[in-house]
Amino acid sequence: MSGALWGAVLREARLTAGLTQNDVARRAGMSVRALRYIESGKVAQPRRHSLDRLAEAVGLDLADAPWRTGGEGPARPAGGDTHDIRVLGPLTVSCEGQPVELPLKQRTLLGLLAIQPNRVVSQAEMTEVLWSGEAPPSSLGLLHTYMARLRRTLEGGPGGRGDHRRVTTVRGGYSLSAEPAGLDLLRFEEYTAKALGVRESEPALALELFGRAFQYWRGPVLEDVPALRQHPVVVAIGQHRFDMVIEFANLALCQKRHAVVVKQLMAAAYEEPLHEGVQGRLMLALAGSGQKAAALRLFSDLREQFHEELGVEPSEEIWAVRRSILAQPGEEGPARPARARGGPDRAAPVQTSPPVRSATSPAQIPPVVRPFVGRRAEMAALDRLLARQRRDQTAVAIATVYGPPEQGKTALAVHWAHETHDWFPDGQLYADLRGGDAAVGEPLEPLSVLGSFLRSLGVAKDRIPADLAESSALFRTLLAGRYVLVLLDDAGTSAQVRPLLPGTPGNLVLVTSQHPLPDLVVRNGATPLELDVLSVTEARELLDAFLGASRTAAEPEATAALAEVCGRRPLALRHTAAQLAARPNASIREWVRTTTVRQVQSRQRRSPSRSDGDAGANGPGGHPGRAAAGS
Repeated sequence: MSGALWGAVLREARLTAGLTQNDVARRAGMSVRALRYIESGKVAQPRRHSLDRLAEAVGLDLADAPWRTGGEGPARPAGGDTHDIRVLGPLTVSCEGQPVELPLKQRTLLGLLAIQPNRVVSQAEMTEVLWSGEAPPSSLGLLHTYMARLRRTLEGGPGGRGDHRRVTTVRGGYSLSAEPAGLDLLRFEEYTAKALGVRESEPALALELFGRAFQYWRGPVLEDVPALRQHPVVVAIGQHRFDMVIEFANLALCQKRHAVVVKQLMAAAYEEPLHEGVQGRLMLALAGSGQKAAALRLFSDLREQFHEELGVEPSEEIWAVRRSILAQPGEEGPARPARARGGPDRAAPVQTSPPVRSATSPAQIPPVVRPFVGRRAEMAALDRLLARQRRDQTAVAIATVYGPPEQGKTALAVHWAHETHDWFPDGQLYADLRGGDAAVGEPLEPLSVLGSFLRSLGVAKDRIPADLAESSALFRTLLAGRYVLVLLDDAGTSAQVRPLLPGTPGNLVLVTSQHPLPDLVVRNGATPLELDVLSVTEARELLDAFLGASRTAAEPEATAALAEVCGRRPLALRHTAAQLAARPNASIREWVRTTTVRQVQSRQRRSPSRSDGDAGANGPGGHPGRAAAGS
């Protein structure tokens, strides 16, 4: 592989792992400057030992690295063999990415050799597996024939003329020569061994290594090779997997990163429904990731299964887990906190207590705009999105609130964020992207926003990457397994938003914009929410709040006309009502008449080429700042 290609592979792996250049250089024991030169492709032929250290530092999956398709790469299997064998699930064999088909007998023999790599498997064991104790007189000759064909397949290479002895005959048996780059079992063992080695000193790195290890599991070991399902080595590998799942879970629960281990615990619990160690940790992981009701349902199902199949109660360990979950605040699915205001369109509460909030969580949402009226349907829609996200735990929830200026998009988003403050115990981040308001300056660059967010999350200023992709990857890493609300106000384009999106469930992003941002909806699954002007009733409620119900009731027709003159836009209504409130003796009807005359005169003075736009919607006195009214 050329230096340029290796540098590109290394950089991609580093960004995927959420590591900075400083992190990788420290782990690999080299200077940041040298790493930069390698990543930029300025080193034509990097040293082999340097590449090995860097690959280990970024957790590069050597089996899938591009150099396996050609060149003198550092992680190619010995002898240049390009076959990849996978046994952690259905048995698969591929050569340079292309599947290799094998007859059943050869598949069985390969599976038997692959679960015992670099060890001698006796002919007697092979004969027992192939014929289940009823071997024909010609079994030894047949075994030699099957092994010769298997050897030709594995050692022939893409052109059929390889010279690497992948299968060797040793003392009345056979051995499969394998390295981690060519066998998923060895890659799994390599990553889990590294994770166990650093779990005390670097728990975050250990979690990452465990996660990489379990990516290789696709199901029960050799699940499509019936003759080997109950083989002692297959059973032992399966037990080792369960041991590592428990180690992974213990570490994740200790670090309060419950969500990262739920998937693996679910898979293990499905395969071993009576494994109490796995089931108990799954209950804790579900409860810790906001799914308390699911955890309690799991306990009920487990107890019923124990009664039906064993006639006993679950162990004290499982009962203790249940008691600890019941003692935790909250259940699955968020609801309005007790202080939340109800309404005909708001969902009834389904949770009585929010998660526990950390004292160090950032809380950047601006002050709520008062008074706030109406928008019950829109608030309910955001409530449903949050409830669905906490229930399903499958992806980051994203909502886009869009509409023309002065519709109250920011006011709605800020109000909802304050009401749901307790449902994001790891923090609420806010940024005004300035994407739709040229009057307040150029749109804010995503890199600048990420720098602010990372500092708020505890990253030292000198550790923040200067590259957008690196900063975005670090941001996603910090938010993994957490519950954070990210409010991005006044976005101009989807491209301005996308680098600021978390990558894991539990987090929710709320975007306001003057545009629908369809690309964010199509590519990132955002839920669009169009904001229209206030209804007649809501506009009247807002004027009542500013002017007093007695004053508006004295001039009901003029009050209704005032709402229409302002286009029923919240910002214009607030501005006009504030001016009227400062003149308690002024007539609302006279104010409306004067405003209407000014609007007509303004239109007459305009150039015909200019759009009428929002003329007059602000009422007398000009356009107020958007920050003051929260449009």
